[in-house]
Amino acid sequence: EQRGQVVLVREGEAVRALSARCTHLGCTVGVAEGGASLICPCHGSEYGLDGAVLHGPADEALAELEVEHLEDGSCRVVPL
Repeated sequence: EQRGQVVLVREGEAVRALSARCTHLGCTVGVAEGGASLICPCHGSEYGLDGAVLHGPADEALAELEVEHLEDGSCRVVPL
């Protein structure tokens, strides 16, 4: 699920937040068809749902962001 400049990845009950900014030239990545990876529309870099580079030209992983779990059961991404 993509929310602005953040991609949220659910892993069972856990939620991982990744920066949606491609590490190659800063374009916004999106969820690939089928939801198995993240794709940069500018130059085709592909990332796994853990943020790792699957195919370049990017050579650095997407930044993982801190997720704060709130008392009401919701969560929020700590701002960059």
